[in-house]
Amino acid sequence: MGKKQEVLTKIFRHCQQRGDFVFDNELVKKICQEVNFKNPFDVTKIDRSALYPDVMKQGTGYFIIHLGEGQHQFVPNVSLAYHQLEVIDKAQSIAWKYRPSLLNEFDTSESNIISVGLNQRILHDFLYDDIEADAKQYMPRRTKITEQYTIDAREINVTNLQMEIDAVLELGNAVTIIEGKNGFHNDFAVYQLFHPYLYFDHFRRRGTLDIKEIQCCYFQRHKKRDQNSILRLHLYRFYERDLSAIELVRKREYVLVEKRATMSRLPEPYQNAVVLGDVMETLRALPDSCLNMIYGDPDYGVGINYAGRKYTQRWHEYITWYVELARECMRVLREDGNLFFINYPRQNAYLRVQCLDELAYEVFDYVWVYPTNVGHSPRRFTTAHRSVLHAVKSKNNVFYKDQVALPYKNPDDRRIRGRLAQGSRGRMPYSWFEFNLVKNVSKDKTFHACQIPIPLYDMLLKASTVEGDAVFILFGGSGSEIVHTEQAKRHFLSCEIHPAYHQMIAERLAKNGAIAEAHRIDMRERQSDAWDLPQQKPLIEGLAPQQLQLPKE
Repeated sequence: MGKKQEVLTKIFRHCQQRGDFVFDNELVKKICQEVNFKNPFDVTKIDRSALYPDVMKQGTGYFIIHLGEGQHQFVPNVSLAYHQLEVIDKAQSIAWKYRPSLLNEFDTSESNIISVGLNQRILHDFLYDDIEADAKQYMPRRTKITEQYTIDAREINVTNLQMEIDAVLELGNAVTIIEGKNGFHNDFAVYQLFHPYLYFDHFRRRGTLDIKEIQCCYFQRHKKRDQNSILRLHLYRFYERDLSAIELVRKREYVLVEKRATMSRLPEPYQNAVVLGDVMETLRALPDSCLNMIYGDPDYGVGINYAGRKYTQRWHEYITWYVELARECMRVLREDGNLFFINYPRQNAYLRVQCLDELAYEVFDYVWVYPTNVGHSPRRFTTAHRSVLHAVKSKNNVFYKDQVALPYKNPDDRRIRGRLAQGSRGRMPYSWFEFNLVKNVSKDKTFHACQIPIPLYDMLLKASTVEGDAVFILFGGSGSEIVHTEQAKRHFLSCEIHPAYHQMIAERLAKNGAIAEAHRIDMRERQSDAWDLPQQKPLIEGLAPQQLQLPKE
């Protein structure tokens, strides 16, 4: 029990013993001195019901109301005075692009929280569905009121009740009271909205102010370390002059995403294009730090037949090539970007030792596991996994947990409930991922020999990018990742050295990802003419073939 709860416990028991639940500031100050609590003016301010001591939670519980002129009262049935915040689901959560400013995240005060909502036009969007709405703004103020109201038919009289109003917006004779809070919680003290409502309703009823509507907005901000803020807004109205007569009007969540120049540094010829040619040549032609995400599933160097061709090299030649690929990828990756390589563990282990641990700020090692009925041996366990390396250039790499969060397995656990109340969308996926291989009977299967399951790629894409970001899919292959990237509204760049695969990708992009029956047959039937296809193919109507050619050195 904290000292504030200890003070409240003593005051409550004192009132119980004398049979009178009204108390004043003099009693508060006296007991604060007894327990050495330094801030007596804070004792009766209880923003959340969970902050009351246990003695006040028994039965229906008790809560504190303010009567004015230093008087307070314990009232039964705490549910009348604290409103459970309605859950905001994913459909009501939007990514809000904002411009960072000097004071935007400077402090966690209520005035700063509301200033962010105003400066980023979030309050205008939420309240009026118009970021250009010309609402008048009134900043924090303290005032007093003498009034009558009820709490579930219990009449309450307040005299010179002092209150603090965080902010008010006015538009078209409608007034919206704003209460700002730092952090996410399960409930809030209704009086924080109700007392300012009484204040304006007092003058409306007298005819002093021509107010047509009074609404109240409870505005919360939660900021995790090294992440942008999440803002939650709940709009309420009071349908009677009763503390418990509160009802929800609307709710919404805004996830602040810094507006980044995601595509400005990627040359025009490479935006949304698939180059027929060597990926190394394309990488060397790109400027530094121009890509948000790079994804590679290279030939594993283990003798796999790709439509009649094997690109397998001697081991030392393969590793030399892999190292050079990684060096170029790290060069063109943004400082806040993410690089992923999928390969067998031995190949990725060599890459880490040879260069990646030195090139990258940090390298994370994940495992993709999958059921399989091939590769069995009586001398060892069956290989049923691949390595996924995740490299970043700085500690500031973006990573969007909320876009890939998985449901908690024990949502009823007290700690988990607390996390959900704080805005958590779920747990971060573990460092091992289980996705089935793309089998021959799969509806996504093409004649490509080694397809990666789209759910795996989708997880990496969502964790690393938002709409408008630039993604380099190093090896076009079946085109599945390219199609998925386009459908996810990201910009793509890819390379494919095999003309037949390149043609398939072009056709899939032109047909919204659909796989023609001709591309599902065994490619061995087409080996004889697979390399006689034209060397350049426009991918979409209006995209000239020369745009897909590499610049000459």
